[in-house]
Amino acid sequence: MEKLTKSCHEETYPHRIFAARLITLYDLARSKKQLVDKLVAVLSLRPPSQTKRWLKSQQVRRMLKISPGTFQFLTGL
Repeated sequence: MEKLTKSCHEETYPHRIFAARLITLYDLARSKKQLVDKLVAVLSLRPPSQTKRWLKSQQVRRMLKISPGTFQFLTGL
């Protein structure tokens, strides 16, 4: 019968915890605040969008200058 051998890493891994890798609730809260602050800063740089999000099919056909049949073919509706 073969002996199963473990590497050094496998023997020590979940049992060994390094103090430098511990994260406190304060650390999490600080990271959350930094992330939120960065997101707010990035979003405030973007100009507000004045365009509509959705267009009606008639508006799209008019913009592309295509017929209702062509639009139906292109969209697969």
